[in-house]
Amino acid sequence: MRAVFARSFVTLAMLTSQAAWATVFKDYEVIDTLATDASPRSITSADFNTDNIFDLAVTNQNENQIAVLLGQGNENFGDAITYTTGAAPYSITNADVNNVGGLDLITANRDGDTISVFINNGNGTFASKVDYATATAPVYVVAAELTGADADLIVANSSSNSISVLINNGDGTFAAKVDYATGTSPNSITAADLDGDTDIDLAVVNMNSDTVSIFLNNGDGTFAAKVDYVTGTQPFSVASGNLNNDNFPDLAISNSADATISILMNNLNGTFAAKIDHSAGTTPHTIAMGDLDEDEDLDIAVTNNESDTVSVYTNDGSANLSTKADFSALKGPSGLFIQDVTDDTFSDLLVTNLLSNNFSYLKNLTPVTPDTDNFSFTAQTGVALASTITSDTITIAGLFEEPNTITLAPISITAKAQFSPETNSILYNAEYKVNEGAFTSELGTVKNGDKITVQLTSSSQFDSTVETTLTVGGASTTFSVTTRGDTTPNSIVISPVVDAELNTAIISEPITITGIGGATTIGIAAGEYRINGGSFTSASGNLFNNDTLEVRLTSASTYSSRRETILSIGGVQTSFVVITKDNPSASSSGAGNLSIWMTLLLLSLLLYRQGSTRARQSS
Repeated sequence: MRAVFARSFVTLAMLTSQAAWATVFKDYEVIDTLATDASPRSITSADFNTDNIFDLAVTNQNENQIAVLLGQGNENFGDAITYTTGAAPYSITNADVNNVGGLDLITANRDGDTISVFINNGNGTFASKVDYATATAPVYVVAAELTGADADLIVANSSSNSISVLINNGDGTFAAKVDYATGTSPNSITAADLDGDTDIDLAVVNMNSDTVSIFLNNGDGTFAAKVDYVTGTQPFSVASGNLNNDNFPDLAISNSADATISILMNNLNGTFAAKIDHSAGTTPHTIAMGDLDEDEDLDIAVTNNESDTVSVYTNDGSANLSTKADFSALKGPSGLFIQDVTDDTFSDLLVTNLLSNNFSYLKNLTPVTPDTDNFSFTAQTGVALASTITSDTITIAGLFEEPNTITLAPISITAKAQFSPETNSILYNAEYKVNEGAFTSELGTVKNGDKITVQLTSSSQFDSTVETTLTVGGASTTFSVTTRGDTTPNSIVISPVVDAELNTAIISEPITITGIGGATTIGIAAGEYRINGGSFTSASGNLFNNDTLEVRLTSASTYSSRRETILSIGGVQTSFVVITKDNPSASSSGAGNLSIWMTLLLLSLLLYRQGSTRARQSS
């Protein structure tokens, strides 16, 4: 199979920067898909064929093999070349064990009770394995110069509650193991000069003891008895590094059962202060340290096996860690290795995924991610339908720049499509422009100081929101526009009142307002109204769809007289008419008939005027 990165649409996560820029990783891109039950557990990276491009090696636990992929540059790798290991290779590391210059590979084989050593042929291919016995169920192997000369090997034996130390004979072969008792179920080892005496000591996490065991080197590759320190629940992995710049390595430990990582600060003598816990994802597995934001101190990353994420913690240089930022992995991320895959000085993350049977790459977008303090557009509301709306302008700042260089960050734009029934078409037309250039939707690049403006076609529907997402490097922001609500109500007819008493407050029948999409202005002349049974008022106000409206008008003080009030509702006018009763002293039937005909004529004219008004509004 060809091991190139699988390009796909991915989401981007943002971590608030503790430096001048944000620490951001692109969500996973698959490097290689393995056999359906390969269960890749551990990964390492180095330049195996000395071409100045990083290569990869990964354990395929269920296949009893390792896969080696040689880097080709431009974030691509060659075909996987496999080598047979012992049974169930759980862990892999690399070191020059035979002192000939090439980096060799070593695996710990849980079900074989062995480690396998693969000697580099000098060109990135490897000789067949040579096995060495360990204690029971070796699950982790690390290489370190324990005697100050050659790369020796240390193995954590999960079922025998021990570590095995194999001293290098100086030629890439190893003496028989020497075992040291640990806590229960040792699972991971880190090697560093913990007490400042120039030789390499060991720290081992014990899953079922909830401890980390410290083994101080006697100077000759033998070790004093362990000293234990409390961790979180079921510690899975340990890493060492100088977190607070005091030149003594501190410890970072992932605790798989309580979803935390623990930091144990070195007391400057190989003893450690009580743990400080930080929240992680669910079932954190491998933990690693590296300078992820290029500020010359060590940051921390950990895989979360059941959250399908990698958590990243940035360091302020004094061991104060940021709140975790989570970035997507595939199913069941376990192994983790920090490496600058792209050769841009910023470290990337390499992850094995147990449940998806592949391994993947999270690219460090820190150098091309702008400062997010002012990286946002103001949403616009109440805009006209199907109109081109232009955003405010943001200025790009905070891209990482080395002396005499200009960093160019990728820029792109997307939009959610909206269907226009009027034109039977899709509307969005999301575009951006850089400085005074033309608007475009094509991929581009920007630099510090560039000014970005976005334009977007609004929906053709009332009270509808359309948004576009603008992405620069590892930062994304949205620009949204919402059309105005429909303020034209359905037909409103308020029945007139006839034969009213003189000089009396007359209240109309209640009517229900329909057909509007939001708050709609109501005003009245020479009368009062109330909404939903509230108080009568003559002041302008707002009503909403399905509100109940009543109008009050004082009748004339003379017989057979007409009074009218005009209501304006969202630009549509209607009226309420009150006509007083006839003079009872007028007995002429002709006059009575005339009064009836006059009333009918007035009603006809009123209905005609309301229909004309509605027609004008509709046009």
